[in-house]
Amino acid sequence: MKETYKKYLGSFYFIYFAMGAFFPLLSQYLKQSGLNGVQIGLIMAMNSFLSIFFQPFWGILSDRTQKLKLILMNTIIASALLGILVSSIKSYLGLVIVFIFLYIFQSAVGPLADSMALHSGINYGSIRQWGSIGFAMAVFVSGMVAQYFKLYFIFYIYGISYFLSLIFIKSIKINHHKVEHRQIHGIKQLFKNPNYILFLIGCFFTFGPISSNNAYFGLLYEDLGGNLAGIGIAFLLFAASEAPFMKHSDFFIKRWGFTTVLMASTCISAVRWIWYSSAPSPILILILFVLQGASVGTYLSAAAQYIRENTPKELTTAALGIYTSLSIGVGSMICNFMGGYIYEHFSIEKVYLFLSIFTFIGLIPFGILQFRKIPRIFTERVN
Repeated sequence: MKETYKKYLGSFYFIYFAMGAFFPLLSQYLKQSGLNGVQIGLIMAMNSFLSIFFQPFWGILSDRTQKLKLILMNTIIASALLGILVSSIKSYLGLVIVFIFLYIFQSAVGPLADSMALHSGINYGSIRQWGSIGFAMAVFVSGMVAQYFKLYFIFYIYGISYFLSLIFIKSIKINHHKVEHRQIHGIKQLFKNPNYILFLIGCFFTFGPISSNNAYFGLLYEDLGGNLAGIGIAFLLFAASEAPFMKHSDFFIKRWGFTTVLMASTCISAVRWIWYSSAPSPILILILFVLQGASVGTYLSAAAQYIRENTPKELTTAALGIYTSLSIGVGSMICNFMGGYIYEHFSIEKVYLFLSIFTFIGLIPFGILQFRKIPRIFTERVN
């Protein structure tokens, strides 16, 4: 078991190291490349838009073919090569084309890696925490590399990290569950499950603002008087704070249950956004970095495990893809769009006021799950 755990540790560390090296500095790279705000916004928005369609596709394909590891490895290879290719593209049209394919393959990695971990029989939080550690380290390392060398180096760090993750993924043995040929019928039944639908609605309102914060936090921090170095430190602390909460998430879940933990993390997020909207001191934001772990860290772990426990095993990957598509895809796209409009016409503080209201709405479906006992529809297999 210890050797297996090390394989998952290495896989998640390098997968999220790649993401941490790439996404936080992408907008700065595009700006340095001469793109205007509209062009940068389009490239950034394509990620959310494409994930809406392709994350469920990859999940369904994985469940249908029972080739999760093969699909994960191939999409990682494609993402790594396309990421490295970005550094050599100079035209806007060329960047758009490459990013379309990059985002399509990249959209598979997170949900498939989560599904792989959920099938492992190991505490999911203890595996996922290494993703947060890898992300935190990558933000720091890539920031230093970009400052002292060239910003395009982040794409090489991204590609190399993904290739390193393959070393660990290749040796992992995944226990698949037999899939019935009527999987499409099973997916239709998935959407008839009131527990799953309420869960999806809650995640839509909770994770959309979390994802949007990654885009707008830098603007808030600078508006409050912070500098670029402080933004890098903040993201490092935020990502690092998630690890211990993920590791010990099972303790909270076993003690209070999934929905209570989801409600608590949602409430902490909403209060955090209200606080940000009051224009606090940048130093105080850094001091209270643990709010990120208490909200995002516990939420991510509880949400993934909720899906595992409340959907058929043969549909776990598809259910994860749909969840990610709705929360990260649709949720973040709406919050980013509305946030951009509010920022343009009002202020960055008003953006966070909107995010807090949006998040508080997520407490309603989670509250229904908590206080109105809805029977589970699914058995272990799709009939």
